[in-house]
Amino acid sequence: MDMQTTEPIRITRAGSLGRAAFTVGGCQVTVVSTQPGTIGRAALLVRRDLTPMDLAGGPHLARGADRLALRAARAARAGVLVSLGGDLATAGSAPAGGWPVRITDGSVPEPLSVRLDAGGLATVRAAEPTNPWRIVTVAARSCRLARATALAALSRGEDAVDWVSSLGLSARMVDARGAVQIAGWRRFPQVAA
Repeated sequence: MDMQTTEPIRITRAGSLGRAAFTVGGCQVTVVSTQPGTIGRAALLVRRDLTPMDLAGGPHLARGADRLALRAARAARAGVLVSLGGDLATAGSAPAGGWPVRITDGSVPEPLSVRLDAGGLATVRAAEPTNPWRIVTVAARSCRLARATALAALSRGEDAVDWVSSLGLSARMVDARGAVQIAGWRRFPQVAA
C-alpha cells in the first residue's frame, strides 16, 4: 500500500475520547481511543497494518476491523474502536456507558443511537430490489459475526427480527417499504455525528 498517496491522519478530541480519521483507497477509516493521548499511536498502527485485502469490501472489511482493533488496543494500552468503511470493531475496555454509535442509512429520517460495550457492528445492503429487507445492521461479539448474521438476516422474510433476537443479538433492519424494525437495542439520546 502506497502510504505517500494517503491523506494525513486528522486527530481530534471528542470529550474524553481521542479520534483519528483518514481515507485509504477510497475507504474511510476512523480510530477512537479511550485515552486521547494514545490516539496517534493507535491510528498510525492501523494505517501501517492495513492491507489491500482489508479494503476489498464485504467480509474482508469485517475481518480487518476485528484484527486492527485488537492490534491498536494492544499498542495503545487502551480501549479502541476501529471503523473500516462503516464496519466497526472494538477491543479493550469501552468508555463508561459504552461506545456511542449512531446508525443511519441517510434515507430513513430517524437514526438509532446505541451503545456498544464490546464486539462489532456491521451493515449490509440488499443487492436485489425484491429482497424483503433493504438494509440490516447487526451488533455481535465480533464484526465478522455481525456481518455474517446481517447477511443471513438480509435474505430472511418477516421472521428475521425474531431470528436475530433469538440469537441474543441486536439489529436495526429497514424493510423494502422503508419501515424500521429494532431488535434487542434500547434507544439512547442522539449521538453527535
